[in-house]
Amino acid sequence: MRHSTSYKLAHGKTLACILLTLLTVAPGALTARDPGGVPAQGPFPPLPPRPPRTVIDTFQRGEVNGDGVVDMSDAIQTLSFIFTSAEPPSCVRAADVNADDTVDLSDAVSVLSFLFTTGRPPAAPFPGCGWDGDESPLPCESSASCPQETVDDFLYYRGEEVGDRLVDLTQRLEDAGYDPGALSAAGTVEVRGKRRISPTSGEEAFLVGDELRLYSDTVLTLEPEISRLTILVNRLEVERGALVNWRQEALPLPKAGFDGFAGAQAPTVEIWARAMNRLPEIELRGQDGSPGGGSAPLKGGGDGGPGGNGGRVVLATFPGDFLRVLTLDLTLDLEAGVGGAGTDGGSQGEPGERSQPGLTGLGIPATQWDAVFGQP
Repeated sequence: MRHSTSYKLAHGKTLACILLTLLTVAPGALTARDPGGVPAQGPFPPLPPRPPRTVIDTFQRGEVNGDGVVDMSDAIQTLSFIFTSAEPPSCVRAADVNADDTVDLSDAVSVLSFLFTTGRPPAAPFPGCGWDGDESPLPCESSASCPQETVDDFLYYRGEEVGDRLVDLTQRLEDAGYDPGALSAAGTVEVRGKRRISPTSGEEAFLVGDELRLYSDTVLTLEPEISRLTILVNRLEVERGALVNWRQEALPLPKAGFDGFAGAQAPTVEIWARAMNRLPEIELRGQDGSPGGGSAPLKGGGDGGPGGNGGRVVLATFPGDFLRVLTLDLTLDLEAGVGGAGTDGGSQGEPGERSQPGLTGLGIPATQWDAVFGQP
């Protein structure tokens, strides 16, 4: 039996989520689905056991002494830690105000400058508790004023590691006829009800604009030939219940004695958005393989076809904001297809694969977003 996979995290308090979402739709691709079109989706199967969990100590940068407020006492404690034999703060990373992975005089000066002059505020997470998404060498065992968060394991890449992905993204946009720096002038796209998404360029579909709104009755169904849906917007507004799924074409039946046909691999959905409130539900199951053909003289029955690989989701965010989105009951169904049954002595087809994990986060700093896509 196949199951849906739910990435669902405990409620957290990170900074407002800022995501980059790229999705391009060809003219006429958003058309109403008639009663004879894609069948309505039934209820999701039971959920499997939760994937591995990781406990993260959230903190507020600049809040060193655990009283929940960034003030002069935090700068004093940082100076005491640097220049005396005072005990280190329980979350040393919180004292790294400028996020350069060291705690020195410049961090205390930065806090004082922010409090009493026009100095820059501490780096994220600030204001409020959060997680910076970094692999910082500075420890953070606990923060008296911030809670621990328990999250599902996932892949996460820091901003400096995603340069090639941005180059690839902008090249794909330009090939499809879009100006990556003109998102703000692209207007607002609203999608209500059931819509089919057709390819824009090759096997890829795009939806690009200043703002995209998906409502509770929205069902975006990707056509079978789509291998990737890319959404790029400055703002993504999603109501609970909105769904993105993929339509599979029925596989033909093999001739007697021949092996079954392989199930198709589910597509990838990339979401790049500067700001958003939540993600839609995403259902990208790999297709089941077809059964083998019946017995034939001197050949016997055919083996079942292999199942298709499950889909993937790429979520591009500002560092520190990925966790907040995952706290909003994110539901991803990315299971692989099941192998087809063997016929008259044929063997069962191999199941498809689902990448572990199926969700990849990209931490893209605001400066990189502005440089590539322009100010909102």
